[in-house]
Amino acid sequence: MWIVSLLLIVLFWFGDAAVDATIFMPEKNFLQSLLEPEPVELWMRSVIAALLLGFGIYAGNAVREQREAHEALYEQRAQLEAEIERRKSLEAELREQADTDPLTSVYNRRRFYEFLQYELERVQRYDGSFSLILCDIDHFKQINDRYGHHVGDEALKSFCGTISANLRSVDVMARWGGEEFAILAPGIKLPEAVNLAEKLRQLTHERVLVSETALTISLGVTEYQLGDDSDSLLKRVDEALYLAKQRGRNRAVAAP
Repeated sequence: MWIVSLLLIVLFWFGDAAVDATIFMPEKNFLQSLLEPEPVELWMRSVIAALLLGFGIYAGNAVREQREAHEALYEQRAQLEAEIERRKSLEAELREQADTDPLTSVYNRRRFYEFLQYELERVQRYDGSFSLILCDIDHFKQINDRYGHHVGDEALKSFCGTISANLRSVDVMARWGGEEFAILAPGIKLPEAVNLAEKLRQLTHERVLVSETALTISLGVTEYQLGDDSDSLLKRVDEALYLAKQRGRNRAVAAP
């Protein structure tokens, strides 16, 4: 802004000299009026020039301060947005940690209950059906005792990865506890659920190995029946799993 002020001062000085030479002091030419002004005229020009320069300096400082304030505000806004994104990411991470099993990355028991309750309410309101599968890794304690818990942990992760990759996007898998896992299969009836359980059993036997030994699982299967609640469903599927173990393991059994 001070450059603008200097330009205004020069224009004013030349303009005033031209006015003096034309109107007030015709006896002087423009150059004389410009370079040899009267003392009063010189004083007036100097005062106005000082005022213009002072205004230019003040305006320049004001513009600079406003620009700096704007930049500071923009930086604060950027920092605030970054902090909001960081907190959102942290909240999402915390929610995921609260909903999933830390070892296997499938849902935990608490979250599975929520899915199960939602599915119960859905079929009770709109009809339809769903099935529930409960599976247990056979003789898992022997794996831990023989090979160590780190091998057992790797077996659990491998098992969950294999099963999850062969479920539908709407299906829900959760670690029920220890080496037990639950699967919620919306929209399918008991025969289809038994077929799914058998498929998962075969996939586990074929693809999940512990020191070159095939892993086997036992599965209980049940379907939603009119009047069921979460307790009756879980009790029935648990009884089916018990029958699968009683009949020699490595098999899928439907609830009677």
